[in-house]
Amino acid sequence: MISMPPVLARVEVVDRFDTAESLLAEIQDDSGGHAAAGARALGGFVLRLDGLAPEEVRWFAGLGPHPAVITGYGPLGPACLAGGPPSLLTEICQGFLQNLSGERLAAWQDVLGPPMEFLAGKRPRYWQIRDRVLSMQNRTLVMGILNVTPDSFSDGGRYLDPAAAVDHALELAAAGADIIDVGAESTRPGAVPVDAGEEWRRLEPVLERLVPKLGVPISVDTYKAEIARRALELGVQIINDVSGLGDPAMASTVANAGAGLVIMHNAEKAQYQDLVTEVAWFLRNRLAAARRAGIPDEFVVCDPGLGFGKNARHNFVLMKRLPAIVSLGRPVLVGPSRKRMIGQVLGTGPQERLEGTMALAALSAWMGAGIVRVHDVAAIVRVTRMIDAVQDPTWGVAPDGG
Repeated sequence: MISMPPVLARVEVVDRFDTAESLLAEIQDDSGGHAAAGARALGGFVLRLDGLAPEEVRWFAGLGPHPAVITGYGPLGPACLAGGPPSLLTEICQGFLQNLSGERLAAWQDVLGPPMEFLAGKRPRYWQIRDRVLSMQNRTLVMGILNVTPDSFSDGGRYLDPAAAVDHALELAAAGADIIDVGAESTRPGAVPVDAGEEWRRLEPVLERLVPKLGVPISVDTYKAEIARRALELGVQIINDVSGLGDPAMASTVANAGAGLVIMHNAEKAQYQDLVTEVAWFLRNRLAAARRAGIPDEFVVCDPGLGFGKNARHNFVLMKRLPAIVSLGRPVLVGPSRKRMIGQVLGTGPQERLEGTMALAALSAWMGAGIVRVHDVAAIVRVTRMIDAVQDPTWGVAPDGG
């Protein structure tokens, strides 16, 4: 039970006027209308805070015209946008914290830490999974998809046979996959749910053969704690939970195994008052739930959930504003592979969406995602390596600077 208004802070990168407009459209002014002024001043970096107390709003309103400050109301209560360079926004955060005390200070210290690191150019680059640490310090990780299902939207039935599934997993690893994500229940829209017995019947023979053979970590895509427990007992290192800890026993199951966890945002209906705030708040809330269950933050990765309870416009907004999710302080996984959003733009079926997947994977890596989850591993590895090379200022530089 929350004993104080929920608070949330994150940083967005504004390099287009329409992004500034979309940020403003989410803030209601005192009369209930949308904030109308200041969009052109919101350039570069924007600090967004939600759930402010009235006196905290007054503090921000008193900052004056520089930086650009807009106050109003969001889904978590009174909200504020402050635009400016990273150094100025960090100074504002520090000044704000100095004026707080007690529970409010503790709450804001907790949520402002990761955005302040983001402003300082620091990104979450490590993921603990059991006794291993996966580094995203110098490159984007690629998670290869292995569906052992009869009805997945893209490759349903192709790897239902355990021998074929194991062979494909080894091919994905040879192509450069850093993680293999194995799923035995389709989560596509309209898919028929399967019970735990059938899900495990599909998974068990694959995992029993794959765990001893595969040199890269194995993730299991499941939202059932019972399936997670069995998979972890066989040696799986990661649980990819598309429900965001919807099963009450999932967090403790993962904690007891010391495994890595992917928390994904999901929603029953594609209806939002403020999409990015609601996705960010869900992920932060679930991260706190995992922490209470005994899962340290460094074991958790967040996924904004493209296509899960979202229409195409929602998906593209999340892609454009991915830094808001990255600034929450944990590595971000994005799963764009062959998604319907690509087909809606290009007019192609699932098997003809490679170029669209490559574009979204490149954007994800460029905007701060640490992991991309895809079917076409070899192509996406090449794409992300090029993005990584551009982002690394020392890559390919000769000792003489040439």
